[in-house]
Amino acid sequence: MSNEVRIYGPRVHVLKTWEESFLATLDGKKRFEYRKNDCDYREGDHLLLRLYFHESSYFRRVRDRGFADDVGQHPHRYTWILARVDYVLKEGFGIPNGYAVLSITVLDKGSRVPA
Repeated sequence: MSNEVRIYGPRVHVLKTWEESFLATLDGKKRFEYRKNDCDYREGDHLLLRLYFHESSYFRRVRDRGFADDVGQHPHRYTWILARVDYVLKEGFGIPNGYAVLSITVLDKGSRVPA
């Protein structure tokens, strides 16, 4: 017998998400992710989408007062979205080799990254 302990559950992928795409997902307008399939995405996986300002090269976190400093004020106070992958469309149908379109459902959102 092995002493190995296995914990089963969804894999969680932490992904940088540019502001425009992040806000569209937050508002419910965008229910998919188009990503390089370098993680072998699967149905049931979870995505932790982190708000990322590509002009700055680092994540900015939101405090209780909302966005501030040089990024301006935004109506949203969230910096992460937790989503479940419902369907993975890989290669074909106009999708380049090595990329995938992920159909997602938003499960949660917040301003402090969950532990």
